[in-house]
Amino acid sequence: MKKLLLLILSLYAVDSIGQGATTCANATTITTNGNYTIGALTTGTAPTGAGLCFTTYSTTPNARWFKFTPTTNGVMTINSDIAGNPANADTRLSVLTGACAAPWTCIAANDDVDEPAQNFRSKVTDVVVTSGTTYYIVWDDRWSSTSATFDFSFTGQSCFVPTGFTFTSAPTTTTAGIGWTAPTNGTPVGYEFEYGVRGFAQGQGQSTIISNTALQTSVSLTDLQPSTVYEFYIRTNCGNGDYSLWQGPISFNTDFLPSNVPYNTSFEDEFFDYIGWFAPAPATGEGQVWTINAAGSGNATVQDQATSVFSFAGTTAISNVNMISRGLNLQGNEEVTVTLWARNFLNPTTLTNTSTIQLYYGNEQTVAAQTNLIGTQAGIAAETFTQYTFTFTPPTTGVYYISVRNVSPALPSASGAYAVILDNFSVTQTLSNNDFLAANLSVYPNPASSVVNISNTLNAVVNTVEIADLNGRVVKTLNVNNTEAQISISDLAAGVYMLKVSTDQGTATKKIVKQ
Repeated sequence: MKKLLLLILSLYAVDSIGQGATTCANATTITTNGNYTIGALTTGTAPTGAGLCFTTYSTTPNARWFKFTPTTNGVMTINSDIAGNPANADTRLSVLTGACAAPWTCIAANDDVDEPAQNFRSKVTDVVVTSGTTYYIVWDDRWSSTSATFDFSFTGQSCFVPTGFTFTSAPTTTTAGIGWTAPTNGTPVGYEFEYGVRGFAQGQGQSTIISNTALQTSVSLTDLQPSTVYEFYIRTNCGNGDYSLWQGPISFNTDFLPSNVPYNTSFEDEFFDYIGWFAPAPATGEGQVWTINAAGSGNATVQDQATSVFSFAGTTAISNVNMISRGLNLQGNEEVTVTLWARNFLNPTTLTNTSTIQLYYGNEQTVAAQTNLIGTQAGIAAETFTQYTFTFTPPTTGVYYISVRNVSPALPSASGAYAVILDNFSVTQTLSNNDFLAANLSVYPNPASSVVNISNTLNAVVNTVEIADLNGRVVKTLNVNNTEAQISISDLAAGVYMLKVSTDQGTATKKIVKQ
């Protein structure tokens, strides 16, 4: 990749070049790439007013200040995730523009490089900066007052990455439309867009590259896989071999199809969307939204694998915090068993409050649809995980969603805080052989006009297929002797039929519609 480099500052220094100042007015000026010392965050004036990157600071906030004014357009990287800092260093970084007074403009910010991995150091990468503008780099003591060091680098550029990524069409099970905003600096003549399943190796044949010379600022992706997390990279083409840096990876997911049971999740992902769950924010005072967190990371421990989920109780009202599972294919009139592991969290540990959860089920992944109470578990007091079991019987066969609701009593904020922590959520349903076969048998398309396909996830051998009308009259019988089949129905009159599939693992009946 060729880039037009207008300016490259000096190489990284081995020793610290400077230490942060205590006020914006006397902010330490950065003039060269290298390593800088933040300074002990026991003194220094934190920024105040509108436009800040963060809304919450320590009780008596302190901060250290640096400033950088580029002489040409380019990108800068600020990184405290370096070997010189201890692994448990907990920094927080803001990059602001303004005149040492509100209103500020937040240009970039980072609290934790990777909280699930307990890396609480901070880093912002390839922040686009404009010649002549002063950028204030602020480190505050929200989590720690211990001094740390950071690397600063600036590279001049004439071609810049696009920003403002959004969906131009919401993801479905197989499609998504992704748009962006053209960079304000440089003169784009097109873009290159590369995508693949999350974790793909860029440029290694696991993706599709879309070359765009029409200056359109969106792409339409088709033939995606359902229930899948994807990543994409994008760069700007400024012509004559001049390209921006690659921006990415940026993740998105297709819609999740309902899962068959048994189903289990121990919440091993960064976002609920990426496991097909939904966790809406509650009303003010009614608790804090369910959050995925890592073992040993502040509030969370785990019962299984690396992460769990937690929700803090409300401060002014009984909690009402929901998280709703992905869709589950359940058989009607057969008992369903839900198990999960739960524990209580107290801060300070001298508190004696206990947590309460409720489980509901419904036919949609919305809070309003969760109207059927499965059960309540009150008095969750142990600070070690305990397994809890709930059962219910769905009235009909279909897709169901199960919600876990934090309904813990309120706790005044002045008294501390407490939370419920969950892990290893499982759903099982014991079916008869025929019911189990029906749950794992697919007949599609339905409705159909010419053929229907039969497949199953059990590797069951289909022996015969029998089609009967609603009067019970058998209109077609076929021998198959295979795990899959394609049945012609073009000779049948339009209407509703019952398709009976006999296999070596039982018999199942499906309703089909001939168009």
